[in-house]
Amino acid sequence: MNIAAKNGLYPIGQLIGHDAKPKDRAFTAEELVAWEKFVRVQVRQNKGLVYFWEIWNEPAMTELRFRYGTPAEYLELLQRTQKIIREENPEAKIIVTADYIDTEAKVFTTEFLRLGGADYLDYLSFHPYNAIDPQGRYSLAETIAQEKELAERYNKPLWITEIGAPDSDSDEAHQAELALTLFEAANANKIPLVWFHWSDHRVPAIDGQAG
Repeated sequence: MNIAAKNGLYPIGQLIGHDAKPKDRAFTAEELVAWEKFVRVQVRQNKGLVYFWEIWNEPAMTELRFRYGTPAEYLELLQRTQKIIREENPEAKIIVTADYIDTEAKVFTTEFLRLGGADYLDYLSFHPYNAIDPQGRYSLAETIAQEKELAERYNKPLWITEIGAPDSDSDEAHQAELALTLFEAANANKIPLVWFHWSDHRVPAIDGQAG
């Protein structure tokens, strides 16, 4: 990462809790104190290297693997986290993944933004896996259109901070086809895109599926 930064390529830092924390609740008061200390250390140690911080991974995700409590509880986490990041690195930017196409994710995201969440972030992002899933119910065009409308409503730039085609689902030819389709769509809509990930190293299996 240091070599990349020296060449003007800065990584996105992702701040997310340990898997040991139950996903159906927010942090306790004691856990919040530990979280704030963790955030301060990470931002301070990576000042000059990380200028973009994504807070939690997919807080609105329907499955509880990545969800963070209720929209109000996630907003409190974001407020506390943003305050520390601004103190430690005023140049840093805050990213929140606001998946919107799935019905339950839309409910979570809508309530989070209604409560004022947009005041504590610089970029909205989304991870359009449903739009490339062969069993998915949503098209890529529909997904991008809904996310763009959301970003424009709150006057925030829009990024795709994670998308990919795991080799458990696709052969190399199909992976290449999906990558081209995604990058062309992102370019046409002026949306920066982070592909997960350009490597033959396999991500550890989750729920029996290789990344």
